Amino acid sequence: GLLKAGFPVRTLHSAGTFVNYPGPVVGNVDGTPDLEILLPGYAQGPNYMWKSNGTLMNGWPLDPDGYVSGDPTTAASAGFWSMGNLTGSSTQLVVVGAFENLINSSFAPIEVRSGTGVPLPGWPLVGGYMYAQPPTLVDVDGDGRYEIFFGEQIFRRLVGLRSDGSLVPGFPIIPANAAFSGAGAPIAADLD
Repeated sequence: GLLKAGFPVRTLHSAGTFVNYPGPVVGNVDGTPDLEILLPGYAQGPNYMWKSNGTLMNGWPLDPDGYVSGDPTTAASAGFWSMGNLTGSSTQLVVVGAFENLINSSFAPIEVRSGTGVPLPGWPLVGGYMYAQPPTLVDVDGDGRYEIFFGEQIFRRLVGLRSDGSLVPGFPIIPANAAFSGAGAPIAADLD
């Protein structure tokens, strides 16, 4: 294939090890017909989002200030991103879950941001979560807004959050066969 106009793009990353980090996420965050490309901030680097022509989206790159000792709303590690519609509008939102490696792993923030990188009201949510996979976003109650599900590692449970940050009724749950390292990334599908 041919290289698309506007690509390749350049990114800035801090020194570190690039192990177990998720790949790019593609989705529509601005309501236009084209899709945007989000790249997680590897090794404490900034997070990037480009339009399909290679230009940076307004508000990006996004570096949520990196890790600040004693501040549980910051993270010393890259984010795990998913895109989904959490408001019922025609544009998608960006959801990030970040963990602080081994420094303060019980204070992992979950952020919900608009396509321009602005946090939504009530976020970030600091709930004592640690995970190493992107959250799964799916509308399980039919209200037109996605819920956020992720496998939590320390307590080996599956957590479900509504778009306002409250728990989905019945969650968290501890799967009967949760591995020692924790509950993995959930998969959602309409089976009937």
